[in-house]
Amino acid sequence: LNYNDSVIFYGDEALVNREMSAERIYASNLFFPADKPSEDAGFVTLVENAVLGTLGNLTTAEQDKSLGGSVAKAVLDLAQTVGVDPDMLKKETPVVEFKSAAESQFDTTLLKNGEPHTVICTSMSSDILRICTHMRTPSGILPMTSDKKNDLIRAHTQLQRQAKNVLFVASSDCPASSLARLALVQNQLIFDGYIEFAEPYVENCRELVEELREADQNVYFFGPESGNSVINAFNCGIVQRKNEIAYASHFRKNGHGVDHGFGEYRAYLGFGGAELRALTQLIRGDNGTVSMICSDVGGLSAS
Repeated sequence: LNYNDSVIFYGDEALVNREMSAERIYASNLFFPADKPSEDAGFVTLVENAVLGTLGNLTTAEQDKSLGGSVAKAVLDLAQTVGVDPDMLKKETPVVEFKSAAESQFDTTLLKNGEPHTVICTSMSSDILRICTHMRTPSGILPMTSDKKNDLIRAHTQLQRQAKNVLFVASSDCPASSLARLALVQNQLIFDGYIEFAEPYVENCRELVEELREADQNVYFFGPESGNSVINAFNCGIVQRKNEIAYASHFRKNGHGVDHGFGEYRAYLGFGGAELRALTQLIRGDNGTVSMICSDVGGLSAS
């Protein structure tokens, strides 16, 4: 990497690896290690539903490179580790229809599992708890209280601060034979549990940021407007204070241009292509130079 006046880390992929591995499983209101099988019924149901609910993210090569594809691959690795056969599941419970979170609130899979059908919703967001009315426990399926939902949301927030991803899984019998009416399908689900994933940062990422700062480089981060991006920017040392983060939604709501408060921010989240080009020009200035660090197979690459 040549030292220039400024360096921009572009996208979460510039900071974190997409090779993920399951670390811990929460099912039946209990925690299980992710490296050994369990005969607990809730554990088995969670793993099986996680497999069936993430298969849609492996349908195209483009999706394979996405976060959804990485999660799906990690789930398949988990299944093999704990003795669940994905191929057998697919044969016994064929997928009728799949809609990604881009098309609906959550990744939603409709399965033919006798009558009625089964629906499985998966999400990396605790927002999925809003549509869950029950949960699996050692005593069976019981109503899910508001206190329990709040406990799970707090646990998720804590895991995010540790730079971990979480896949929430919920399921239910489904009265519909298609996903045409999502409001009917994504309703009154049973919370199966969640899987914690380790998503390590690119090797020496924080050290690189510190080295750049010591060389008097201005370091910036461009990423999506998400909780994970905020955590990544903090954990990698690009941002030290919350007021160093600019959110596109806030800028647009208040009618601000990208030059608003320029110099105060180190992370720009949720801005589009034209806005990012304008920001890059502002960062470059009249005679400055900029390096862009983005994802690569081997880790960090500069352009």
